[in-house]
Amino acid sequence: MLKALLHALIRRSEREIDDNFAYMHAIVDISPSAFRKLLGLLNMAQFSRGVPAEARFAASLAATLAEDCGPCTQTVVNLALKSGVKQEIIAALLVRDLAASGEAAGLGFRFGDAVARSLPEIEEIDVAAERRWGKEGRLTLTYAAASARVYPAIKRGLGFAATCARVQLGNRDVIVNHAA
Repeated sequence: MLKALLHALIRRSEREIDDNFAYMHAIVDISPSAFRKLLGLLNMAQFSRGVPAEARFAASLAATLAEDCGPCTQTVVNLALKSGVKQEIIAALLVRDLAASGEAAGLGFRFGDAVARSLPEIEEIDVAAERRWGKEGRLTLTYAAASARVYPAIKRGLGFAATCARVQLGNRDVIVNHAA
């Protein structure tokens, strides 16, 4: 009964953002208790205070790009679109055109990228983020970047990250500019 309920919740999420969460279904089948632990991470990833949606999703997207070759990136894109982030902003972020993404999204992306790749400029970006959005905003960006890195690792560990995929934005494929 519990497994059936959890699978139904996952299917609803899949429909809401037009995505495939086969790895989550596998976790439920292996251990509903383990899936409940994953829900804590999902809650952390959704923490959103003090920053605009485009900045939070930019941080998540940058961190995801450091780990992923398509499917998890697509999930972040779908979630950002569902949250009202404009396609133009997402498109700019996917190709690392931070000037075209806007100031808030650009700072969020730089923050997520610096956290994910341990870049030396993290300290100056931290200061800029906290100056702009306060400690709570900085925490939001930190949670977005940190949680984004976990999903690709879980998928790889469970054998669900064997193929790369193109990222779709609207009716077109976007060639993603991964970290150098």
